[in-house]
Amino acid sequence: MSSRQKSILLVILLVFQSWLVIQVQPISSADGEGVSAPLRVRNTMTEFSWQPSSGGVLPSNVSLVGEWNWEVPVEMVMNTTTGFWSVELELDEGIYCYKFILEGADYIFDASNPERIYCDGVENSLARVKNHTRSTFSLELDSATGLPARILLHSGSDGSSLSTGGPQLNSGFYPGIITFNQTTEAWDIDLSVLPEGKHTFHVSGVDDDGFAAEDLLIPFWLGPQQDFIWEDALIYMVMTDRFVNGNTSNDDNSSSTAATGAGWQGGDFAGITEMIDSGYFTNLGVNALWLTPFNSAAQGSEMAGDGVHD
Repeated sequence: MSSRQKSILLVILLVFQSWLVIQVQPISSADGEGVSAPLRVRNTMTEFSWQPSSGGVLPSNVSLVGEWNWEVPVEMVMNTTTGFWSVELELDEGIYCYKFILEGADYIFDASNPERIYCDGVENSLARVKNHTRSTFSLELDSATGLPARILLHSGSDGSSLSTGGPQLNSGFYPGIITFNQTTEAWDIDLSVLPEGKHTFHVSGVDDDGFAAEDLLIPFWLGPQQDFIWEDALIYMVMTDRFVNGNTSNDDNSSSTAATGAGWQGGDFAGITEMIDSGYFTNLGVNALWLTPFNSAAQGSEMAGDGVHD
């Protein structure tokens, strides 16, 4: 691969997976009788927290209101050490609109949560509540390299745990990369056996009650792109069909009823690769590409919902 190619982090979510499935056995108790409790059990509660901005006026009262009951705000409690106001609620799985209320009158978004949603035409912060009865996974990073070090198993709040499953690596099978530690209920990761490049772990499985565990996707890079930070990325969005036609043999030459300019234009992955090799993106300072979805589009055009526009 050329140096110019290496300078581009091509973000394409096409995963060809090599499966590593592990049978997870229950932990025996120290005296050999029965099965010990899981090390990590998911909380049944959802925590909401708020912190005033630096230099902002400190309110004497902060409460939470949401879609679970708009009529009854929930009082939050301030931690005098951290300055955080917080409260825990037991909510069913789903998505919820919510806001914080300062001094009983000032409704504000959750500044720490970028997701927004509308309820009855009013914009709110969005809370995603998972099914806490299912087992799930979390990632532990190496403090020195920032790379994946361990994948921790969390049992469901009802005691259900993983029956089968484990990490799957998208870039091939490498013996010794993953070892399940029955005592710590975690997968230890040895990245030294992997070549340079982009890799992704997909961690999934089935609980002992037959339900799918809540999965975890872990992308990471080794080598020149290891220090890539999304917050510092300069992203170029490519509408593939409208970009560069690098391979005319795959053009769609069939007749189309699409409005003028709305038909296929011939852009393809070959064209994107051609522009990477030419140094086009490198010269712009771009180090990440955002490609439009690879799904098949409809042939032709139809009237929009207003009955006027194509």
